[in-house]
Amino acid sequence: MTQIFTCSTEQSAKFVELLKYNDKYAAIIGYPKDVCIIQIRAYVSNCSCASPTSYKCTSYPLTRLNFTDPWICVDAPEGSILIANKTYFMIRGSETIQQLQCSVIGGNPLANLFWKCYNGNQTYRNITDKAVSSVTWRAGHTKESVCTCFASHKMEWSDEKNVTVKVLYPPLKPLCEVGNFEIAPGTLNVSLSSNLTLSCYSEANPEPNYFRWSFPNGTTKPGSILSICDIQAEDE
Repeated sequence: MTQIFTCSTEQSAKFVELLKYNDKYAAIIGYPKDVCIIQIRAYVSNCSCASPTSYKCTSYPLTRLNFTDPWICVDAPEGSILIANKTYFMIRGSETIQQLQCSVIGGNPLANLFWKCYNGNQTYRNITDKAVSSVTWRAGHTKESVCTCFASHKMEWSDEKNVTVKVLYPPLKPLCEVGNFEIAPGTLNVSLSSNLTLSCYSEANPEPNYFRWSFPNGTTKPGSILSICDIQAEDE
């Protein structure tokens, strides 16, 4: 006996494919330029375009042994990978679980997704007409990186999207320099009547935007650079 297969899509598709259960191509049908195109490979005949969203084919005669073989109507995803943000911020040393999620809408079957991101734990689930993939990890002392979500589909469709991961951390211990030489904390010997310029910096993300110098007499001065001209004994 023969069987008539009807393949329908929610939206106009450039191409749909009929596959046997073992992924052997049966036919490719579609409207790439508003013209019905049919490529029959095997297993089916008499294919037609009922509409831009409905396609029909008649199978070759089926024996009782293969009568129950499943067939698949393959439809490519509707668009590209969806990700909420292109940049993700995490705090260095935080024990909070970090998470990124990507999804692809449409397709039959739904798209395959996976993450390349800090060797994190990955989960994959389907929500009606959407494939969703999540990756989780702990911030620890990881460095800034780029996480990538990859998607693929039987219709030779693929996509990838990057997320830049920024690591936030407070200022480290300040370092000071005279000229191009770093100086250690403690006493700095200088000559009377000479000029002195000290510069201070600290590593952090975001970068520190406020520095303050303290003097023995209790006064302070803002800025990362301190200049003292004509040094006298009272400047100690």
